[in-house]
Amino acid sequence: MPRMRNAIAVTLAFFWLAACGPVITASNRVTSPDGHWAAIVESKQWSGPGNDFDATQIELQQANAPPFEILGFTHEYATMKVQLIWISPQHLDVQFGPSDRKCDHVDMTFQAVQAAGIEITTKPFPGPANTVRC
Repeated sequence: MPRMRNAIAVTLAFFWLAACGPVITASNRVTSPDGHWAAIVESKQWSGPGNDFDATQIELQQANAPPFEILGFTHEYATMKVQLIWISPQHLDVQFGPSDRKCDHVDMTFQAVQAAGIEITTKPFPGPANTVRC
C-alpha cells in the first residue's frame, strides 16, 4: 500500500509541475489623456500536456479600483500585435492582429463596445487576415 501511495504522489506531482501557467508573455499600460483611466493589455500563455493555450485580455482601470475586462482574444502563439490609442478621455481605440509568425491567427472572444462611459472601438491592423490558419 505505501508503494501505491508513493506512485500516486509522484504521478500527481508530475502533472502539477507539467501543467504550468499562466505565464505573462507581454503587457502594456496606456493612460487616458486626462489621467483618469488606464487601458491594460496582458498576454498569457498556459502550457502542459493537452492544455496549451494563448490569450490576450484588455482591461480598463480607474484610480485604485480593480480593473475590468473589455476585450478578449485567443491566438496561436505567445503574443499578438495590439495597439491601444486614446482618441479622447472617453474613447479608446484598439488595433489588433496576429504576430508576424507564419500561420498565426487571432480570434476575438469578448468585446465590450462601451464601459463606464468609455467608448471602445476595434479594428484589425491592415495586412493579412486575422484568421489565416495552416
